[in-house]
Amino acid sequence: MRTWTLLPLAALIAGCPAPPADGTTPPEAPVGATSLAVCAAGDGELTEVWAVDNGHGAVSALAVSPDGSVALAGEDLTIKLWNVETGELDWAAATSGGGMYGSEFGSGTPLNSLGFDQAGALLLGGDDAGGVTAWSRETGETLHTWTVSEQPVTAAATSWEGEWFAAATAEFGGELRSWFAASGPESFALETDLWFVNAIAPMHADDQWIVAGDVYGEPAFEVRSMSFGAVLTHGIARGRTGTINTVDRAGDRVVVGGPGFVGVFEPNEDNTESPPTAWLELDHDVVSVTALDEDSFAAATADGQLLLGSLEDLTIHATLQTAVTSALSPVPGGWQLASSGPDGVLRLFGCEG
Repeated sequence: MRTWTLLPLAALIAGCPAPPADGTTPPEAPVGATSLAVCAAGDGELTEVWAVDNGHGAVSALAVSPDGSVALAGEDLTIKLWNVETGELDWAAATSGGGMYGSEFGSGTPLNSLGFDQAGALLLGGDDAGGVTAWSRETGETLHTWTVSEQPVTAAATSWEGEWFAAATAEFGGELRSWFAASGPESFALETDLWFVNAIAPMHADDQWIVAGDVYGEPAFEVRSMSFGAVLTHGIARGRTGTINTVDRAGDRVVVGGPGFVGVFEPNEDNTESPPTAWLELDHDVVSVTALDEDSFAAATADGQLLLGSLEDLTIHATLQTAVTSALSPVPGGWQLASSGPDGVLRLFGCEG
């Protein structure tokens, strides 16, 4: 296990490394690190390897860039970036009027979601005031601000290439919008069969979104075209109750989580309804679910359980009791998970094989 040493803030800011030029170089695995897939297969011990107080109160959203930097949105309306290799603040820069200090900059309003593009150069957030904002990761400068609704934005995402954006709100029907970065959102919302939209995830380079929520109180999702907004295929967990609150893609599978469940779908290509291929009932709500690779997943529950298991049959092979989590994301490379929540502490978890 690697030992992390945290330095005073002034030293952290002075010693911050700049992000790689292309933003896509993943961090190196710590000495002796074991793949999380080992724990997900039942052959290792899930452990907490690093933790630090974010210093900005409860964390409502978290995102990890392709090079391993973690962005956290705090309750004091501050976004903070951390370098998970060193435990230091990720970068230091200053912009005129940007409100930046070291690797901290203001969001202006409480954020419900955060996400990076593939290059790690752009950070996107959806807020309680009905807005979507794109920031430069390098400088903290606001690149775009769009007002999409008078309702809170429940989910926002950027495409893998960072050219398309999508957002949904708390309105009935989701008030879903998808737009090209240069043009801005249309004045009208895309039609959806979902009653509510709680989560959006890109299908990586496939020019598609996964849009998730529920239909008549049954967990459901749609796979939609980014450029045309058309529904390409969809899935519903018939006979089950609840709504999908968190979604991710694992190869050709869609993994979802919600009130007391984790589910896996293999979407049909002909727009016929896809039932879940695996379903796991839990005693507590799933607040965040993420694919570790094409075969395994991690999930965080409302009672502070961290779970790792197989996507094939949703068997849980590793568990760890930790603090209550609001957001969970793997670090590129497959060797650590980052999480945070109401206590404002950034935690990294690993596998001892």
